[in-house]
Amino acid sequence: EKLRKILRLSDDEAQKRITLFHEGLDITERDRQAALFSSPDSKAQVLIASELGGEGRNFQFLKSMILLDLPATPEALEQRIGRLDRIGSGKSMNIFVPYLKDSPEEVFLQWYNDGLKAFTSQNPSHGVILENLAEDILETLISFFPKSQKYSHRDKKLRKLVGKAQEELKEIKEELEKTQDILLDLNSFNKQETDKILQKIEKNEDNPHLESFVLSSLDHLGVDYESYDTR
Repeated sequence: EKLRKILRLSDDEAQKRITLFHEGLDITERDRQAALFSSPDSKAQVLIASELGGEGRNFQFLKSMILLDLPATPEALEQRIGRLDRIGSGKSMNIFVPYLKDSPEEVFLQWYNDGLKAFTSQNPSHGVILENLAEDILETLISFFPKSQKYSHRDKKLRKLVGKAQEELKEIKEELEKTQDILLDLNSFNKQETDKILQKIEKNEDNPHLESFVLSSLDHLGVDYESYDTR
């Protein structure tokens, strides 16, 4: 609410351009605000969201995101970016991260951007690297507070942290590449098993019991449905 007041220029017309999505709103109002922002006919141009906006909502029609803070975990960052972007989508998007130079915010930014490449790629190993370098991250963050005894060495510590992250990322990537062929062999095509599955599908394909069960379940749950085509 405070941020919206700062962004709001003057009158009610300006307010209509900014929507909100946070825990303080009930579910109905959240849905209304999200729908208002998503509607192509709406005047809404900005959606201000808390961390709740990174959970499950689809905002893939957007191309720009402003992160006013950076989360403590790579998974949370991936969640936020994932609301706008999906692997393989092929679209480009803009991510803006305002920060104060020579502050702990700069540590998070360089850790994610230069160390983990988290803004341009997803990697399940990011969480492992976070655990492995947790103490280094904390020490680096502390060194960026002016009263810290290591404040004068903060840049050196940040470069060291980023270097460690890059090295671990490289090692994990190489290890994964070594195991790819093994995983491929373990999960390779098995014709005998496939034929068995196909036979079961063909055998049950025209069995009316399954269809009757599904339709009865939908009726019981009050779900509307209609036939797609004739068999």
